[in-house]
Amino acid sequence: MLIDLNVALKCSLEDIPNIINYSDTNSAFRKKIYKTLRSSCKLTESEFRILKNWVLNGDNNEDCWPEKIACGVLPAFLEMKFDEVFDLIITLSESESWGMREDATWAIRDLFDFNFNIVYPKMYEIAKFGSDYAARGIAVGLARHCRNKKSEEATPVLEIMSIIAHRRDPYVRKNLGKFAIGDYLLSYYPEETLNYIFKKWIDNDSEYVRWNAAMSFSTSVASKFYDEACRALDLLAADPNRMVWRASASAMLALYRRTDGRPRYIIDQWVNDDKRKNAGNTVLKFVLRDENKKK
Repeated sequence: MLIDLNVALKCSLEDIPNIINYSDTNSAFRKKIYKTLRSSCKLTESEFRILKNWVLNGDNNEDCWPEKIACGVLPAFLEMKFDEVFDLIITLSESESWGMREDATWAIRDLFDFNFNIVYPKMYEIAKFGSDYAARGIAVGLARHCRNKKSEEATPVLEIMSIIAHRRDPYVRKNLGKFAIGDYLLSYYPEETLNYIFKKWIDNDSEYVRWNAAMSFSTSVASKFYDEACRALDLLAADPNRMVWRASASAMLALYRRTDGRPRYIIDQWVNDDKRKNAGNTVLKFVLRDENKKK
């Protein structure tokens, strides 16, 4: 038998796990409960203990609704339980569940939204010394916070992204260069981001930073900065590190496809350049395949 939604929404926070784990409830039903609870929490000590218990003793699976609710509500407790809120949200960002890690990025965004200057030092420390999962969560959450477009935050945002860009882990890199930088920061802080990439990333000693620099130009947003993208990728195509020049080739192919073949002549130049021929031939193979399909 289904539980009536109106009855469920009047239940206490303690009753929620039993309701949302009830076999007859569906996803839409659970989401309505989740959204209502996010706006009705009273910020009491007892409610915080309930949320904390859900995080520390959750099932850690793809359908972990108590933890999802905790993720949405915990940022409201930041002033009341600063260190504990941080620790709990980072714990959620390190979950084995992808869905839980994704929810944690929104909670991290909410923390930055609450008070950027107070939250930033702690996040910087975690980005530098914490786990790869935590660093990834900070990169994505901070990128989403940047929708506020506060110019005074651009440099500190890029500094924390630069710390994360040194990480080797593919999961972190996949979410940084192509996503956090290429989709978000190029949209919200284009001038500052482009200057930072050219001055501090393209010639960086770390191949992982240079890889992120290349992949940041593989997005649809980056195609709006065509000249800068071509200049950056031209420099990175000559990189002796295979991972970097392949990233440059991948980004150039994306740029080629998004701009109706506009950089075709640059690809031809790469093929005939000893320093860039590896990247050039890699791109050209896919370009010729695309051109043959159009015939």
